[in-house]
Amino acid sequence: MQRNLAIFVALCATGFPPASANPGLVLVPEMERPAQIIYQRRARRQALNSQKEARMALELLARVIAQNWPEIQKIDYETLSRFHVEMTKGWKPPEEPVISNAQVVGRDDGTGKLFLEAYGPRLPARYEIVYRYLVFYSSYDPVTHQLGPLVVTIRGRVLE
Repeated sequence: MQRNLAIFVALCATGFPPASANPGLVLVPEMERPAQIIYQRRARRQALNSQKEARMALELLARVIAQNWPEIQKIDYETLSRFHVEMTKGWKPPEEPVISNAQVVGRDDGTGKLFLEAYGPRLPARYEIVYRYLVFYSSYDPVTHQLGPLVVTIRGRVLE
């Protein structure tokens, strides 16, 4: 217990890299999964999300999204849209960051990197049963405590 506390205090004293240590935004067209993100089955994701390092990674992801929000607001979402282009024309995210349902979606067992996903604001859709969201992805290196590039895309689903 004392050893764990000492490690925690050491990490807090040295601090994690600032959220500005983000290598940039990567834009992916609507409904395309980023190639570098590993997705695992639900049971594995639940186990990964229960780990302490997952919480730290997701907190860093939220900070990076918030820090990059001015740039996220400048993206032309019409060019990212593939299925509801007319509905997306002129759409802009709200002034304040919207982040929900953040979770670890996978882990590279070779490198230990975690792959993260978080939902942003809802986008307009042609039909009421279609839910489209701005979605963010990134990877987290538990050794360096840094995120990879922040991926921004649009994902949707039909709720019946």
